[in-house]
Amino acid sequence: MRHYLVVPFVTLVLFATTSGLRAQTDSLLSEVARPGNDTSDLNALYELVKLMMIEDTPRAKNYALTMGRLADRRELPTWSALGYRTLGSLHYLTSDIDSFSYYNALALSRIGDPAVAPKIGVGILVNKGVVAIIQYRFDDAVGDYAAAYDLAMSSGYTKDLPKILNNLGVLYRRLNRPRSAERTYKLSLEMKEEVNDSLGMAATLHNLGRVEIELNKVKEGLETLDRSAGLYVALGHPEELPAVEISRGIGFYDLGELDKAESLIKKALEAPNLKLDAFTMANALLGLGEMARKDGRYVEAREHLEEGLAYAKKTNVLALVTNFNRSLGQTYQQLEDQEMAFSHFAFYVDTIEHVFEQERLDVYGEAAEKFQAQLREAEIERQQLIIGQQRQRSQMLWLGLGLFALLSAGTFLLLRSRLKFQKSEALRKESERKAEVRALKQEAEVNGLRSMIEGQEVERKRVAKDLHDGLGGLLATVKSRLANEAPTAVAASQLLDRACTEVRRIAHNMMPQTLALSGLSGSVRDMVDQLNLRGLETELEIVGQPDLRLNEDGQAMILRILQELTHNVMKHAQANKLFLQLIDQPNQLMLTVEDDGIGFDATRESAGGGIGLENIESRVHYLNGEIQYDSSPGHGTTVTLTVPLDKPTTFSNAAIP
Repeated sequence: MRHYLVVPFVTLVLFATTSGLRAQTDSLLSEVARPGNDTSDLNALYELVKLMMIEDTPRAKNYALTMGRLADRRELPTWSALGYRTLGSLHYLTSDIDSFSYYNALALSRIGDPAVAPKIGVGILVNKGVVAIIQYRFDDAVGDYAAAYDLAMSSGYTKDLPKILNNLGVLYRRLNRPRSAERTYKLSLEMKEEVNDSLGMAATLHNLGRVEIELNKVKEGLETLDRSAGLYVALGHPEELPAVEISRGIGFYDLGELDKAESLIKKALEAPNLKLDAFTMANALLGLGEMARKDGRYVEAREHLEEGLAYAKKTNVLALVTNFNRSLGQTYQQLEDQEMAFSHFAFYVDTIEHVFEQERLDVYGEAAEKFQAQLREAEIERQQLIIGQQRQRSQMLWLGLGLFALLSAGTFLLLRSRLKFQKSEALRKESERKAEVRALKQEAEVNGLRSMIEGQEVERKRVAKDLHDGLGGLLATVKSRLANEAPTAVAASQLLDRACTEVRRIAHNMMPQTLALSGLSGSVRDMVDQLNLRGLETELEIVGQPDLRLNEDGQAMILRILQELTHNVMKHAQANKLFLQLIDQPNQLMLTVEDDGIGFDATRESAGGGIGLENIESRVHYLNGEIQYDSSPGHGTTVTLTVPLDKPTTFSNAAIP
């Protein structure tokens, strides 16, 4: 198993010649054999471990174990912890993960609190984070790395801070917290630039570029990736370039340059001796699958997506697995494999709510982390300010009365600055309060609109039931009695037939039974049949499965809008043909109503629309949608309605628990 995210806390020492290595080994062994009660033999054992860890790892393990046990007998917990921590790291190098975890825990037990020996404690915490990563406990790993970072900062042992931050950023990305990852990578990059760690800068630039693309900073991310690639080439590490090229390909995919994106990713995957982690492979194959699907190469898309799904499952990133299932469902649908399409769509529907909920929690978590960081920075600044004030008072006592005027002037300036600050804070709070009031008003308007529309629907159901069960039955009874009367009642009976038909039509339009039985698609088809019976040649096209994307309220709103639009066509357009189109797109639902009637001045009508248009606009607003009218006198009318479905709302099925 290849753990690409982090490496344990070990020290590598390389020597130029074999003879020099042997001479140093003999000298250190003689130091170990020399009797004494000081720590010179322990130090010699530690140096032997560093010398042998590459050349002869088993011997290095024996030296580290001897070091830990000898320190235990002498009751030297710091040296004991160093020995056992180093022994654990050596077991990691030989892929003995259980021994690695055991000896690292043993090292921690010797010192108890990592802060007792920060240089050793930082390494123990880092190794503890490595164990958590191997066991897919990413939240625990973040905690361990954060603790290692805090200990290094507080103790002044900042040598390995850039690596700690880089690995912490990788973990944040794996946890789908890109904003936290971006901040961490930038801080790591600054530290690596200060010490001129070019290879480390290249790795961090690559990670930062991928996160910037995920945050929709695509052009900025591509520039960062170009810097990373340039450093890898200059440093003679071409084996790292395929991973960078895959990230660049994903960036060009987001920019819509599909041919360039596909070429980069395929070329990178064909590189010899390619070694990529599951997360990178999954994203690369997802990009290839999406591009093939959009190009109509559905068999190729299925192969890429099925292979990528296997990698995605290894990452334990639910959002990535959910994206694969959505794309596979669309691909199998195009391949007319409805069973497989349904299976993947079912997984997508079951998990998308959890993904959105996790994203919301991540945003809150990142905001809390940022707030805590600001509090820590404010506390540091406060402490520094207190220290500065104490130093200033001490100096003032020595300088005497001659500097009293200067202190008074400084106090005056400080008070004036404080007053300005308080005034600006008061203005800021007032601005925030006004913004909150505006938001509450908008929310109240939306709630009021929702209540009105829901009330209208309830009243429609009641009136429809009364018409059907009350007036409809009464008319049928009157017709039955008239049928037994003289022939003079024939005309009245015919009028009653028309009245009964009209009652049924009105009741059906107010609350169609097909909406409950067959969903939106069935109701629209029924409406088209009625329009054709009434003499208006109507054509219907439904693309996708809009019924799966909307709950009952959302479907009812779409149907009401369509009823109002077709009513306007029948009443005003003088049209011979009508075309209805309902398209289920990945992020939205699109409804098109097009007639060949006399048209109208869309600008004038939208400025002074009647109740029908107001009803349409209110329902569109309720759906968070947009409606456009394209018409002019004598050229027919086209109405286009778009309803966004890229996030959970009160009308999308993603919001149903």
